[in-house]
Amino acid sequence: MRKFLKFILTFVLFVLITILCLSFSLKEVVIDTLSKEVVSGKIVEEVTDLIRNYVGDDYSTLHKLEENIKNSDAIYNITNEYIDSITKDVISNNDIKNIDANKYIEKIIDENKEVLEENGVHITKDNLEKIKEELDNNKLDNIYVNVVNNVKNNITKEEKGFIRMYNKFITPSFRFIIFICIIITIILIAFIKKTYYRWMYNLSIALILSGIILSFVSSLVTDFIKGLISYKTSLITNINLNSIVSFGYICFLLSFLFIIIYFICLKIENKNMVDKS
Repeated sequence: MRKFLKFILTFVLFVLITILCLSFSLKEVVIDTLSKEVVSGKIVEEVTDLIRNYVGDDYSTLHKLEENIKNSDAIYNITNEYIDSITKDVISNNDIKNIDANKYIEKIIDENKEVLEENGVHITKDNLEKIKEELDNNKLDNIYVNVVNNVKNNITKEEKGFIRMYNKFITPSFRFIIFICIIITIILIAFIKKTYYRWMYNLSIALILSGIILSFVSSLVTDFIKGLISYKTSLITNINLNSIVSFGYICFLLSFLFIIIYFICLKIENKNMVDKS
């Protein structure tokens, strides 16, 4: 009975650790995917159309420009700043408001100025100002509004449920509850084993299982995130799971650490028993 109970508690510990890691990493994955796979495509069209006037049909430079915009820190920061209000607006079906992406225009242009100069294309300061003026007038704001409105018009009840779950999943209060549950589970395991350190063995097993799930079972996570983003999956060709995978590696490292401590404590205990005998 005690073995079965330890098995159940270890499994619960594994589930809780996995959930906690996903809670910390999922938002970054969603932001990265939205900014690179959805929003950046729209912004690429706007920027490249304007810069084409100065580059011409230099497709090599335009391609590098597109890749640079897709990986732009500015676009990531815009999405990061407004992701919470966007998801709330989608769920509540409110009008999208308070998007102010224009303040990032200068950074987007400056990032791409370097790419152009590296490829032998020099744009004067006056021309850069003209491009900034063209991009101003709420063009970037409208890109975000149009993307979110497209989501709202095509979203299903299932997908809206995913977004509601996502909003709850990443809250500090949810993480705190999961963390407390992990502590309670560890205390229960320690109580059953009646030692001050043997619970580390079960924790190590739980961490290894979490590491495997987070590091290698990416297809399931990818499908989940595609549903979570609630956009037509044909537009999402790539999902960057680096944040989730990193937490998987952290689980492996912590597991290795706890198993070392466990064996050190075991060795000390055996030595003390020998000394007493």
